[in-house]
Amino acid sequence: MKPVFGIHIGNTNVTLAICKDNDHPEIVANDAGDRITPAMVTVTDSEIIVGAAAKSATMSQLQTTISSNKTMMEMKVKLCEKFQDQMVLRNNEVYYSLTLGEKIKYVSPQQIATYILKKLYETAKNTINSKEEQVSCVLLASVHSSDEFCEKYRTAAEDAGWTVLQIINEPAAAVLAYSLLDTVTPPQTLLVYRLGDTTCEVTAYNLTDGMLFVLGSEHSEELGGCHFTKTLLEYFTAEFFRKYKLDIRENRRSLAKLKLASENCVHILSKMQAANCYIESLHEGVDFNTTISRPQFELLTQPILAKLTVPMKQLLDRLQLRKPVDTIVLCGGATNVPKLQSHITGLFNPDVTQVLTCPNADELLALGAAKQAYNLVKHRVTEFLPRSQKIHFEVSALSDSTSSESFTSDEENL
Repeated sequence: MKPVFGIHIGNTNVTLAICKDNDHPEIVANDAGDRITPAMVTVTDSEIIVGAAAKSATMSQLQTTISSNKTMMEMKVKLCEKFQDQMVLRNNEVYYSLTLGEKIKYVSPQQIATYILKKLYETAKNTINSKEEQVSCVLLASVHSSDEFCEKYRTAAEDAGWTVLQIINEPAAAVLAYSLLDTVTPPQTLLVYRLGDTTCEVTAYNLTDGMLFVLGSEHSEELGGCHFTKTLLEYFTAEFFRKYKLDIRENRRSLAKLKLASENCVHILSKMQAANCYIESLHEGVDFNTTISRPQFELLTQPILAKLTVPMKQLLDRLQLRKPVDTIVLCGGATNVPKLQSHITGLFNPDVTQVLTCPNADELLALGAAKQAYNLVKHRVTEFLPRSQKIHFEVSALSDSTSSESFTSDEENL
């Protein structure tokens, strides 16, 4: 069987996973050897820069470096006024307005998505070392994503060279990644909590005989892992002022430098007990060097935790489930923060509810998408499968493998 891929593009990062001869997906590293690629694009007069190089260019080319493109693809025309310094309307469509020298260049969010997907396509072809043009993938979208968004996303992928088999919901991909559909079990209630950098989404599922049914979902674009970064940024800003009586908030370049360093410290503190922040010539030629411990970080971010779980509480209050949640799946890079994991675990009875976490929660969704791509090709699905169309995978109760009940891709399910 040909290798197939799963792609997750968030507002902040991009991940690519592959399934080869079995349904055990693996993350594909980019050309720099990184497992995660920044979802950023820098547009210049002569080239399009994607990924880590674009993130580095933020300091020098802030006005033409684009991030959070996923949100912009979902943007309605009436919301364009909120971003009027960056977005404009042309023929009733939203475009980025980029100043390149003395010229203005207009680029649509769909074009930016194509640039990112083209980079992933090149990585995929290099990975399988194939000259064949057709490389298949499954894409992901939020539960609340519109059909218009999905159509634009699919078109962007196809323009980049991909053959798109299906677009499935992100929380369903998390369930697939944990192989929760692979065995026949008594009916269960699942809760998928996804916390990205700029969005939070909680989805409740009923899992019955290998089939997923959406019970409800809550989504917020006001909450995200960016609150951890923002809190640390404020702490470092105050620390720099305390030491040197210099306010970096007066300089956008200095602030951008410190924001990147703060983001990196959050990642480090998710795995280590302390993180060092060193920035050469942060502001007015003054270097900044400080260390923060995980207990300090947890104390600073304690007030945030309750806010980040509000969508979960709202969903459970609205659904009024008759029985406790059986399994909670955490996904999204911000759920790597240990204190957030323990906070969510503490909201439920550990004797009844299990909380599933993994060391690299930001990779989970791409892995699930790759697994779905494998399932589709295994069952000879070679053309695009709309979210409203059903297919039947069989689940054998005897072998605990995919082989006898219907597994659907209906919008009510996946």
